Amino acid sequence: MPNEINNPIHIPQVTVQSDWVEVISDVLRGTVVSESFWVSCYRKGSASIHGSVQVKKSFVESHSVELTGKDGIVVEKITNYSFYVSCGELGITKTIIKGTKATFKIHNSAIKSMDISPGGGLFVTGDNDGLLKVGDTSDGSVRRELKGHVADITTCRFFPSGQVILSGASDFQLRIWSALDGSNPVTFKGHTKGVTDSAIIDKGRNVLSSARDGTIRLWECGSSSIIRTMGNYTCAVNKIAIGLFPSESIIERKSNSEMGKIKKL
Repeated sequence: MPNEINNPIHIPQVTVQSDWVEVISDVLRGTVVSESFWVSCYRKGSASIHGSVQVKKSFVESHSVELTGKDGIVVEKITNYSFYVSCGELGITKTIIKGTKATFKIHNSAIKSMDISPGGGLFVTGDNDGLLKVGDTSDGSVRRELKGHVADITTCRFFPSGQVILSGASDFQLRIWSALDGSNPVTFKGHTKGVTDSAIIDKGRNVLSSARDGTIRLWECGSSSIIRTMGNYTCAVNKIAIGLFPSESIIERKSNSEMGKIKKL
């Protein structure tokens, strides 16, 4: 079995206070002279580090702040709204943190899923009420609404063309939409519980879906038919992802096994 499977890499995690951008803005506006926000660092098998970053207005540069890390956290400012975080005790080096460039109000209920088109010009979002919206990433303007699902959207993805969207919801269904005119030419039905995730294979002739019914289903887009049902687990399948097997992997050498053929789907 590949060494990567026997020796998994545990990736450290850095979390930052959710409103840290507002903290910096308060100092820049002069609302407060100094303020701080928390930063926490984690690595499996080690004690977590909970530090803070002090924000003060710079007396060297106009309309600028100075950032100082405390309690095991080291920060290096890039701009007023971006900086590096390091934590020597956990072996975390220069992790970049960036603030939002813009905030768009798109939905009236919680956004449950989103994706960006391959070209980066469009976004699609799905909300808690079953509504999808396609918009422009440059200014947040909504180009069209996609209506058809009757429960919360759990997954939405652009096809590689950037002109077609796949969505899935808790209403047991998946749908294919045109990002150009909003039409819904294909609906997939077969899951017996809510859809949890989806994946598009290659250019999009086939797609995969997972659901709370414990199955993964392979679909043919042209006919909206199920090619294969996999899994039948006793618990929900929450996420799926597609990857290529390494050329020397043990799975690929078992060319006669069903699992060895998955990469050809």
